[in-house]
Amino acid sequence: MKRRPTKGRRTGFSPVCRLARLRRNVGFTLLELLAVIIIIGIIAVLTIPSTGILGSTTLTKAAEELTATLNEASETAVVENTPIGIRFYEIASVDIPDSEEEFRAYQLVRLTDIVPEDPTQTATEVAETDLFYLPQQVLIMDTPANSTLVTTDSLECEQQQGESLPEAVKDATCYGFDFLPDGSTTLPKTAAEESEPPLWFLTLVEETDLIRTSGELPKNFITLGINPFTGTVRRYQP
Repeated sequence: MKRRPTKGRRTGFSPVCRLARLRRNVGFTLLELLAVIIIIGIIAVLTIPSTGILGSTTLTKAAEELTATLNEASETAVVENTPIGIRFYEIASVDIPDSEEEFRAYQLVRLTDIVPEDPTQTATEVAETDLFYLPQQVLIMDTPANSTLVTTDSLECEQQQGESLPEAVKDATCYGFDFLPDGSTTLPKTAAEESEPPLWFLTLVEETDLIRTSGELPKNFITLGINPFTGTVRRYQP
């Protein structure tokens, strides 16, 4: 007896089942997808530059160093019973050729040859510390609304400077004030009561942020305020 030929071999699976099985063979499991996502996240964190975080860290470091210098000047004036001044200089960046002059450096000076009987006589300024440079790209804003310490005419330094001051800043625009042995400062004191003194202040920003805002106060900044009565420093940061 001849067997009748069959049109196809039975597999026991319907076309729908075969398609589902094929998809299972070529797809990814949930654990595999999660592993891929985690690896991509790690690579992104390691390769994408965190400019905002780095910039904030640099600005914080600059503010901490300047605050420490101001506190040092105040303490030295009291302990050694002699006026100690701080001077802010408008100079070009030492790291960027042909950069614009901005307030990028500061220094402590000791006042000598003081004649109490003759207040009109100018004291001699002798360098108390080396010249401090703000970190690259950090500067002090030179607008009255943000930095009264470097924009008020009465705080501008006189042309005559001590011979021990750095050559790089002898002809630079300079603003400053002095810490006195009694703990106060030479900053103008216009408040009626000492309990609410006016704060003299300066604002540190990153130059790149200042360029992006066309000279306006950027979101990332740190302001240092000086109490003219006590010489204490207060920090303001958004």
